[in-house]
Amino acid sequence: MPCPVMHNQTFLRSCSGRVLRLLLLLLLIFLISGEALYAQCTRQERLYASATASTGNVADEGNAVDDLVNSASTISATLVFTSTQYLRFSERIAGGTPVTIKLTAPSGGIGVLSNLTLQAYTESAPGVRTNAGAAVVDASLLSVLTASGGMEYTFTPKTGAGANVDYDGVSVKLGGVNLTTVSMSVYHAFVMKNATADVSCNQVIDYLYGVKAAAVNLLTFANKVEEPEKAFDGDLASYAALKTAVGVLTGLYETVIFKTPSQPGDSLRIILKDLNNPVLTLALLNGFSVQPYLGQTPAGSPLTGASTLLNLRLLEGGTEQQYVLTAAIPDPFDRVEIIVAGLAGVARELRIYDVTRIAREPDFNFTVSGQPGSSPVCITKVNNVLYTITGAESCAAYRWYGADNTLLASGPSFTPTVTTAGTYTYYVAAQRTGCTNVETKKQLSLTVGALPGPPTLTIQTNP
Repeated sequence: MPCPVMHNQTFLRSCSGRVLRLLLLLLLIFLISGEALYAQCTRQERLYASATASTGNVADEGNAVDDLVNSASTISATLVFTSTQYLRFSERIAGGTPVTIKLTAPSGGIGVLSNLTLQAYTESAPGVRTNAGAAVVDASLLSVLTASGGMEYTFTPKTGAGANVDYDGVSVKLGGVNLTTVSMSVYHAFVMKNATADVSCNQVIDYLYGVKAAAVNLLTFANKVEEPEKAFDGDLASYAALKTAVGVLTGLYETVIFKTPSQPGDSLRIILKDLNNPVLTLALLNGFSVQPYLGQTPAGSPLTGASTLLNLRLLEGGTEQQYVLTAAIPDPFDRVEIIVAGLAGVARELRIYDVTRIAREPDFNFTVSGQPGSSPVCITKVNNVLYTITGAESCAAYRWYGADNTLLASGPSFTPTVTTAGTYTYYVAAQRTGCTNVETKKQLSLTVGALPGPPTLTIQTNP
C-alpha cells in the first residue's frame, strides 16, 4: 500500500513503522526460505559408533568400531552364558534419530532370534549405563534373516509408550537356546548426521550379501556369494561371484549401498557375465532381478529381464564377454539389491564386475525469439537464441562451457555470443550441491547461417 503524502509527523512515523515491519517480514521470509533450502540441500553421512565394551564372550570387539565395513566382532553364547557388546557414539544422539546395526544372523538360525536383544542406552560415566527406551526383541528380525553375510536392522529408540529418547549407544545381547554355543558377527552401528563438508555422493560405502530369508535351510549353504567387495572395486578384471548349486533354487543376493540418495532419473550401471549364457540377452536373464531401495523401502518395482527400463549391451573392448546392464531409475534410491535364483538341474554362476551410479545429464529447451527453435539459425537471430534447463534440480548449479572448456555462463539459461557464421559446440554441466563428484556434462551444437550475399545480376543482350 503506498504511503500517504502528508506533512503530519504522526502519519510519517506510522508510515515508516509500516515500511519497517514490511521489510522485517520480507527479511524473515528470506531467512526461513534460505534455511529450508540449505536443509534440503545438505547431504548426510554416517556417524559410526567409535567405542566398545563387552561382557561374556566377545572376540575381536574392536572390529565393530574400526570404520571398516567388512570387519566384525564375534559374539558367542550358550543357554547358560549370555554375551553383550556395547557400541558407543562420540556424542549423545538426539531422540528421534534412527540407529542402524549391521550384523549376521546367529548361527543357531531362526530359533535363536528370541534370545537376541538390541538395546539403546545412556552412559553417565565409564561403564555406568542406563537403558534408554524399550529393548528390541522384534519378530521383524525374521524378515532380514540371512544364512550368510550381513544384514542391517534399523530402529528408533523409544519408550514403551512411544516417546523418543536420547541415547549414547546401542548394545547387542545374545543368549543361547541350548547347551550348544551359538555365535554371530557385529560389523558396526551408525546414525545419519548432516555432513560438515562436501561428500562423494555416488561412492559405494557398504554392502550386504547372503541368501534370501524365505529360503533358509541346510541346502542353502551350498549357495554362496564369493568376494562380494569386488563388485565395486573399480577393477573390471575382478568380480563378485554369485553361485547356486544344482537343484537349489533359493535366491542369492548382493546389496550395494551408496553414500547418499540419488535424484530421479539417475542411472544404475552393472557390468556382469552369466557363465550359463555366454551370449546374453535380457530374455535369458532368468531368475535375475534388480531391486532399488531408499533405505529399507523399495524404490519402485523389481527390474527383471522383461522390464522396459533395462538395457543390455556387450561391453566394448572387454576381453571377458562382459555385458553392460543399465537402467534410469525414476525414484530416488541409495542402494540396489541384485538377486540371482538357482536353475533347475544345473549349477549357476553370475559374475558382477562393477556396480556404479551415474547422475542424469541435464536436459534443456532450445528457443529462438521465444519460440521452439532448431539449428541452423540465421545470424540475424542468433542473439535471440536461448537454452533453458528443463526439470532443473533445486540443489544443483548449472554451468555452460565452450568447446575449449571455457566457462561462458552460470545459471539455468544461456544465450551464446556469436558474431560469425559457423557451427559451435557447447556443453552444459550440472554440479550437485554438497557433492564432490565431477560435473555431469551434456553436449549441444549450434549452427549459425550467414546472410546471403548481394544478388549477382547478369545482363544478356541479344546477339
